[in-house]
Amino acid sequence: MNIPQSFLDAQAAAFQDKQISLLATVSTTGALGSVTKSPGAVVSIHACNVQYAADKLLVEQYGLVVGQDLIVTAGALPIAKDSFISYDGVVFRVIETPRSDSHVKLIAKRWQP
Repeated sequence: MNIPQSFLDAQAAAFQDKQISLLATVSTTGALGSVTKSPGAVVSIHACNVQYAADKLLVEQYGLVVGQDLIVTAGALPIAKDSFISYDGVVFRVIETPRSDSHVKLIAKRWQP
């Protein structure tokens, strides 16, 4: 589908009123050779729409916790699956990045060290 830039601009102005931070991923190798990934410093900040998980189908499909895990949407985000993001002082790990013609979606679970 060919979506005009004017529509994308209007959508961004109306809905992308929150910010998330992309965090660096720090890999640590344990004494037995296991690799652990954890969040690091802020790499970049992005305007987006953020909602806490509430859709029953998405919650069941991705094993999310209602009111705790996030659904993030934006026109474009340079954030891949398994990245760490921060919203409102809480760290999340991106578990899926489904894409559509009009936007990018991040599905993120609260990160527990």
